[in-house]
Amino acid sequence: MRVRSKYWLEDDSGEVVFGEGRRKMLELIDELGSMQSAAKALGMSYRGVWARIKATEERLGMSLIETSVGRGKNRGSRLTPEAKKLLQGFKVLARKGIVHTDEVFDAVFHDGTVDISPTVPVVAVAGLPGSGRSALIEGLVREFADRGLRAAVMSKDDSAGKEHGAAEGAFEAGSRYFLEMGTRRLVLEYPAEKDEDSPESLAANYAPGAKVVFYKIGQRVKLPTLEVFRSGLADAPLTRRRRDLLALVGDVCPDKPDWPHYADNDISGLADLVQQEVLVPSREELRLELLVDGRKVPMLPFVQAIFENALVGMVNSLKNCEDPREIDLKIRRG
Repeated sequence: MRVRSKYWLEDDSGEVVFGEGRRKMLELIDELGSMQSAAKALGMSYRGVWARIKATEERLGMSLIETSVGRGKNRGSRLTPEAKKLLQGFKVLARKGIVHTDEVFDAVFHDGTVDISPTVPVVAVAGLPGSGRSALIEGLVREFADRGLRAAVMSKDDSAGKEHGAAEGAFEAGSRYFLEMGTRRLVLEYPAEKDEDSPESLAANYAPGAKVVFYKIGQRVKLPTLEVFRSGLADAPLTRRRRDLLALVGDVCPDKPDWPHYADNDISGLADLVQQEVLVPSREELRLELLVDGRKVPMLPFVQAIFENALVGMVNSLKNCEDPREIDLKIRRG
């Protein structure tokens, strides 16, 4: 079993502009030499394919199809150089993505066993300086502590021009990280250009035992986000895509009336929101359980989804097993 990734282009609002369907259309037009033949192969009308191609051209701001009328070998439709470059880019992306996806798959399912390394969800607390991010994070950490849940905090320091010190000297000498120990404090520093260290990776490596990590940041980021919004500091939130936002905190944004909003002092409500939408469920809440030689093997949420989707899909294809509600599968080897 292998995971195969699909890729698409989307605009700032998160709406898909070019995906698998459009890619297949262009490939068929290129292969068959006409939009009519491509429509027939897709089981669609010529008008339907034409409308989708034109809408995609408008969204991308480029021509994708060149059409020649008349007779002879030049008659028909063909891809523009821009369209061919777009398709080639997707092929390269898919090829490289599959390699990395397979590496991740093997790391999770190495030697036939499941990697049980813990995962720590990260929630961004975004906002401009002076908006009250620190106060919100402190309130959430206290609330989670009262609930018996440990929370950790990360902060991205956007300030520039720091005094050249021991950390910078260590980096120049080739060190990857710099740990500074003080009274009840351990500070991790690493070079700014090492942006491959994502918040999720840092949380997994340096926040063991935490149920959630709150990531203080002054810019939009593709993480579940609580954004502290102050109309006196900005006209619009930093977060652009609704699907990245858990809630706006503070002032209401008139341009985003449908976005969820919480008051500054509703710490309990915000903690409830994070627990419901982000936190990894406990073992008792899991819908899937794996036993290997009688031993329970914990699984990351996305691994559970892979197992569940694969098993349900296979069982669902069997006669009289449509829409199963509960599946017990036992395999004996040797």
